[in-house]
Amino acid sequence: MRRIGELQEGMNRAHTFYRSCNPDGSMAANFGDKPGAEFFIRELGGSGPESRPALIPFGKQPLATVSTDRFYFAAGDDYEIEAYEPHGRLARLIRLDRDPVAVTAEDGSRNIEETAASAAHENEARMIRQRLAQLPLPETFPAFATLKADALGYLWAERYRRPGQEDAVWDVFDPDGVLAAQVVMPPRVYPLEIGEDYLLGLSWDELEVEYLQLYSLRRPSGN
Repeated sequence: MRRIGELQEGMNRAHTFYRSCNPDGSMAANFGDKPGAEFFIRELGGSGPESRPALIPFGKQPLATVSTDRFYFAAGDDYEIEAYEPHGRLARLIRLDRDPVAVTAEDGSRNIEETAASAAHENEARMIRQRLAQLPLPETFPAFATLKADALGYLWAERYRRPGQEDAVWDVFDPDGVLAAQVVMPPRVYPLEIGEDYLLGLSWDELEVEYLQLYSLRRPSGN
């Protein structure tokens, strides 16, 4: 669930809180209040577009996923993932010594043009460019783009990609939080389900036509 909190002009950050319920609807676990999404307000108290909260390009976003016996959360500020037991106790912190990647002005310009390219007509593209150009850029990219847990309890963490980067690199951690593998996903494929020996992915072509593709998955010996 999301809690916005007190707003201010400029940069803001929402809060999120995570709970789980038993089958009868009673609360099972409280995983605590966490950092939420970063957003920007130019004019507080107005009534026009300048007063509406806007997500900033490359802003931090909360990420969460569950396996059969873990709840995972990442705020994205640095390379740290919190792993909780089903009843809410923090089991471990998954960390890698990896420096944050700096955001450049070129990244911002490329993001504007990539977003404007999806517009239906030039007037819409012009409005997109104008809106995004008014938003600030963060100093660094988020650490992660996606978290997913597979059928064997492994955690897959996709590294955040800068604009124009095709390869999607996933760090794969075993159930004990140890880095077990690094996987480069095929271009334009997003994993929907990761089994013991297969990966079911959603793919799309240059015309944005979507397909389901099934890949064989060969794990290292002992994994």
